[in-house]
Amino acid sequence: MFNKKQVLLSFCLLALPISPTFAASNTMAQRPVVVNFANTENQQNFINSLKPEAMQLSDQYGIWTSIILAQAIIESNWGTSQLSKAPNYNLFGIKANNDWNKRTVTLPTQEWDKNSKQYVTINARFRAYDNYGQSMTDNAQKLRYGLSWDPNYYQGTWLENTVSYEDSARWLQGRYATSPTYANTLIKAIKNYNLNQYDPKVETVNSPAKISYVEGYSIKVYDSPAGVRKETGKLLKTGTKVQVTKKVTLHDGTAYYQIGYKEWIPAIYTNVQNQTSWTAGRGIVRVKYVPGYSIAVWKVPGPNRVFTGLKLKHGTDWKYSAKYYINGQVWYRVGKDQWIDGTYATQLS
Repeated sequence: MFNKKQVLLSFCLLALPISPTFAASNTMAQRPVVVNFANTENQQNFINSLKPEAMQLSDQYGIWTSIILAQAIIESNWGTSQLSKAPNYNLFGIKANNDWNKRTVTLPTQEWDKNSKQYVTINARFRAYDNYGQSMTDNAQKLRYGLSWDPNYYQGTWLENTVSYEDSARWLQGRYATSPTYANTLIKAIKNYNLNQYDPKVETVNSPAKISYVEGYSIKVYDSPAGVRKETGKLLKTGTKVQVTKKVTLHDGTAYYQIGYKEWIPAIYTNVQNQTSWTAGRGIVRVKYVPGYSIAVWKVPGPNRVFTGLKLKHGTDWKYSAKYYINGQVWYRVGKDQWIDGTYATQLS
């Protein structure tokens, strides 16, 4: 049984108006309510021990930090499995095939049998490492470089090919692990332990832009926003007009815009016009206005917003399910067709 710690992580929805004043105009207004969530000090220490390496690998190989951490938690049972302990240090349950010429260990493991529709125990040969860092790097390289017969086998986990960690988790099911509930298990772990707070920022953008560099010179186009990116050979002169569809901002602050299939350019040399972008993800925001007063909830974000009839009081905390940026101004979605202006909110997670 876990020791319970109260955190703002999970909410349930009640069909109640925020204020009786607005009951007639919106009788089905949904309000989230805080519930408790279990987490132990040992578990948080385990996350903290892996977090710096996970964030670095996320930037280098273009994968979600939360996925790295969730896989390590699930596959190693918080670092308590025999495979993950010294002298094996295998956090991810990666098996040793014929192309692995380093240390191995043979241990019993459970695999999902599609025919009998149940788990069966088999003995398998696993890779062994000298430390957790080697295990994490090997797993990150596996997701980025795939298998010997298909280097793009895990491409559905890459930052440039996904909108959220949930997309990545679903791609892994049936590919990385045989469990029919693997994706949901990863997603649940990420939500329960707020692992997405360590993710890089991925935004869906749909805006025209112009290259802003040195007159007469060009910028390079890359095949990925990640550290393993390669030059495509394509060059864009200053003043060239492009259409931006996505933005990825890594932990070190560097950002890249997508302008085509496997075509990414540095955001620093890109002047985006009328920028709007969408960021998937979940977290908590706190209303920051005037004590005793409330802010409005809108049906849509931006200048064409329509009042829902709901208001949120100063100092209250709310779950958001998405963020929308309009020319640098952030809006938080706190319910279905319910948005608040980020000017009056502080993001907690």
